[in-house]
Amino acid sequence: MSDTTNLGEWIGNNSVRTIRAQTVTLDGALVGKHLSPKKFESGAQSGWGFADIALAVDLGNTAQLGFDFGDWRGEMHDVFLRPDLTTLSTDASLPGLATVMCDLVDQHGAPLPVCSRSTLARVVKELAELGFTGKAAVEIEATVFDESIEQAREQRFTNLHPLGGTQGAIYLLSRSRDYTTLMDAMAARIERAGIPWEGWADESAHGQIEVNLPPTDILTAADWYVRTKQIMREVAYEHVRSIWFLARWSPDQFGQGAHINLSLQQDGRNAFFDEVEPSRPSETMRNFIGGVLDTMAAASSFQYPTVNSYRRIAEFDGPPTTVTWGVDNKSAASRTSAGVTSFRSSRHFRSVASMSEYSCNSIEHFLSRESDLDQPCEDGVLPAPFRMPLDADDRSPAHLHRFDDTVRSPPAGSEVRAEPVH
Repeated sequence: MSDTTNLGEWIGNNSVRTIRAQTVTLDGALVGKHLSPKKFESGAQSGWGFADIALAVDLGNTAQLGFDFGDWRGEMHDVFLRPDLTTLSTDASLPGLATVMCDLVDQHGAPLPVCSRSTLARVVKELAELGFTGKAAVEIEATVFDESIEQAREQRFTNLHPLGGTQGAIYLLSRSRDYTTLMDAMAARIERAGIPWEGWADESAHGQIEVNLPPTDILTAADWYVRTKQIMREVAYEHVRSIWFLARWSPDQFGQGAHINLSLQQDGRNAFFDEVEPSRPSETMRNFIGGVLDTMAAASSFQYPTVNSYRRIAEFDGPPTTVTWGVDNKSAASRTSAGVTSFRSSRHFRSVASMSEYSCNSIEHFLSRESDLDQPCEDGVLPAPFRMPLDADDRSPAHLHRFDDTVRSPPAGSEVRAEPVH
């Protein structure tokens, strides 16, 4: 649905009793409100009041009032959740509930600089003005435990048991039946919610899973990522399990990420494919990767949104720790595929599972600066301490072009954010 003309009819035809208006914070947390049909219809164009304090608390619910959110913030007045009606949908597994993705706007309807979704939409528009359309596909990693979330809390998140046991390695098909039962339920629920999926697999850490979503337009890919994670949480809860998207839950287990696969099309053709030299990235792709490398260190402040994110970034432990790219090389931070015209893409391994997909995709799609990929990068190591991404911001005008100054300001008196353990 793209307008409000038949909104009431749509609500009635789908027997909707409640609409969940949702958006994502810069920490990647899904937030929003549940609205009655009458309230939803009344604000379908302007949006609904939303306390901006939701953007100034960490994931431990501690207010970080030192954030400078700019003139729009005023005296902590309300901002607004404005729905993107093209995302309004129902889930056959949740009768009576509809959901809609929202952008954060001010009282005049202007997008807020802290709204990563509208930032991504703006970048997609800029791509179109350059003659490109983009596609993205996301691989979501998570860890599932035998214990329910209530039981895990009672145990203070210690002595937990990964679902499927602790024997074997990646892609093992002999996990216990409760493992496949849960994953079958997740896949079915994702499908009933109108989100296509390509596959799921046992991953390298104990209890770790990976869910693969197919390529689609960039903004939809980010929406699918957010909605799929929420579905996975709900299904785990229904099956009396707990699921975590922590970047790293144990020092002796591999961490988990959100691998982003990206490609660009121009005039109906894959802009990353070079017909003259099929084994090499095209000039467009080289410029694209150059922009990614130039902004990679600064982008870490969004791709590693919490303290726990940095526990995943360790030498010789899977995730890349250097500003690198390569062709079919999984050890590089940015990997390109080669030789296939329709599927050539650029794949990025450094983002953690708890990040905001909107922020990461906004940063990835930087095309306005050409870089010589044959020359070494000035900053060869990705930031490890929390402060380093902020320092890298100051050296990356290309990255700063995408985000308002107020978004990058660290909280006064604090340079870390807490993260819950699930």
